[in-house]
Order: sequence, then structure tokens, then C-alpha cells
Amino acid sequence: MEEDAQALAEEYARFIKVDASNYVKLLEEGIDETLDNLEEYTRMLDLMKSDSSVNANAILVKKTELSALFEKIKKLEIIVSIVKRNVDEMENLVINAETDLKVTTEGKLRSFLKSVIFVS
Repeated sequence: MEEDAQALAEEYARFIKVDASNYVKLLEEGIDETLDNLEEYTRMLDLMKSDSSVNANAILVKKTELSALFEKIKKLEIIVSIVKRNVDEMENLVINAETDLKVTTEGKLRSFLKSVIFVS
């Protein structure tokens, strides 16, 4: 009877015996794939970080160049406003002088033609 029990126990053990090697293999493959993806992601992050630092430095250089350009533009705007003011004043003086001298459009044309004819 003991032998029968031993044989029965061994037979049940064969049924209960689980072959987990396939599951372990699948799990290891999944872990390896995840690690590969993580490595690739890390490389991409490092590349983006280095690119962004290079771009940040280039942007800072351009910022200083643009600041200098903006200063030049501001100075140029000041000069243009001064020239405009001077031209407006000169135009008012010319209009007042023409009014005082009673110069007409016809007189202006004759003066112009005389200067062109005599200069040629």
C-alpha cells in the first residue's frame, strides 16, 4: 500500500509539475525589450539636451547682437525725427518766404526754366 501511495504521489506530482521556463523566457524578453527602449529614450534625451544647450548659447549670442542692433535703430529713429523736424521747419520758412515775395507757381516755373536754359 505504501508503494501504491508513493506511485500515486509521484503521478500527481507529474501533473502538478509546472514548466515555468516558457513564462520566464517571455518575461526576460519583455524586460530586455523594455531596457532597450529605456536606453534609446535616454540617448534621445541626452541628444536633445546637448542640442538645446547649443541652441541656447546661440540664442544668447543672437540676443546680444539684436540688442546692439536695437540700440542702433533707436539712434537712427532719433536722427530721422530730427531731420524731419528740420525739413518741416525749412519748408515752413520757404513757404513764408514765397508768400512774402509773392512768388506764384508760374514764377517758380519761369525761374526754373531760366536756370535750366542758362545752365545748359
